[in-house]
Amino acid sequence: MFLLVAGLNHKTAPLELREKVSLNHGQLAEHLRELSECVDQGAILSTCNRTEVYAVVEEPHVGARALRHFLTQTGDLLPEDLAPHLYLYSQRDAVRHLFSVASGIDSMVLGESEVLGQVRGALESAEIIGTSGTELSRFLRQAISVGREVRDKTGINRNRVSVSSVGVDLAKSQFGGTLDSRRILLISAGEAGKLTAKALTDCGNPDVIVTSRTYNKAVSLADQLGGKAMPFSQLEEALANADIVISSTGAPHFVLHHDMVEQIMQQRANAPLLLIDIAVPRDIDPMVRQIKGVSLHDIGDLEAVIQDNLKEREKELDKATAIIDSETTRFVSWWDSLQVAPMINMMRQRAETVRRAELEKTLAKLKTISDADREAIDVMTRSIVNKMLHHPTMALKEASSDQDRLDVMRCLFDV
Repeated sequence: MFLLVAGLNHKTAPLELREKVSLNHGQLAEHLRELSECVDQGAILSTCNRTEVYAVVEEPHVGARALRHFLTQTGDLLPEDLAPHLYLYSQRDAVRHLFSVASGIDSMVLGESEVLGQVRGALESAEIIGTSGTELSRFLRQAISVGREVRDKTGINRNRVSVSSVGVDLAKSQFGGTLDSRRILLISAGEAGKLTAKALTDCGNPDVIVTSRTYNKAVSLADQLGGKAMPFSQLEEALANADIVISSTGAPHFVLHHDMVEQIMQQRANAPLLLIDIAVPRDIDPMVRQIKGVSLHDIGDLEAVIQDNLKEREKELDKATAIIDSETTRFVSWWDSLQVAPMINMMRQRAETVRRAELEKTLAKLKTISDADREAIDVMTRSIVNKMLHHPTMALKEASSDQDRLDVMRCLFDV
């Protein structure tokens, strides 16, 4: 049995190509059944940044061709279009690759945790459809275990590394670690602001007001966030009542000016106001930082925090890699033992066949021998065979490759 993985990811292929090969989760069962027609065991890991097919096959070259063909057909691509972007790993390299993926060190964002759940989903789907046997299931389960171990024993996933999560940390630090009952004003109905607002609402139970120049979009996003919409004409009123403001309008000019914010802070009696500006170009006049009670963080501030946090994660990379290497060696040792057992059984069966034939031939000539002596000769010949096979057995177990094992068998026993 051979382990194989074929795929492409954010490092090897542009987004346009990844989109074509990306497998629709609604059709995953159908894709798995198609995969099972060309490999013994199979599983599919498909995310926004990667599409990978894992398989157990008997013949690695045939299996590799099958996986390439499967991905080519799935993406409706020509082989030459896919080939430059495709990677193919087998045995130890395949194990190390999946362990790295599950640990988050092969992700676009170092140490991200979402991929661990995606590997778990790939395992569950393959088991439900019935395309994953004992060996592949154990492989995927071990990858999940290694991913957890890396996160438990290192800081690879500590420190926030997205705009939305850094915004959450800033807000929590300013408001005593909790956002319960805080009032959030979201200016714009864009995706970036939506992600940050959702992250904030996931960390507490705040009141959310959404305003936008397009009122219908504000209503739609407010419904998604469980908040309320307010016409853009009432922006100043909303500001006067907010604790946190997230702005991402895409406007070519400032939406919040120094004089406007200063006047509103007087109405608020300088109650603390956190402004998070994630727009490019900026929505909020940087001069508002000079106003008492106002904290402003723009996209540059957030990106600086993200880079610092990524550097902290990178410091943990060596620890994570050491765990992955150790666990890879351990798993490969177990996998190799699966290949050795049939060879050892074959070798012993061959020896036993020869021993029994020669014993019966000899005993047939010794017609006067007692039953006790027959038994003694039988035990003696078994012992001779066992002692003769001890070193070949150890050589098989210690051989570093399948080819080495085959060489031992062919040389000693012509099998």
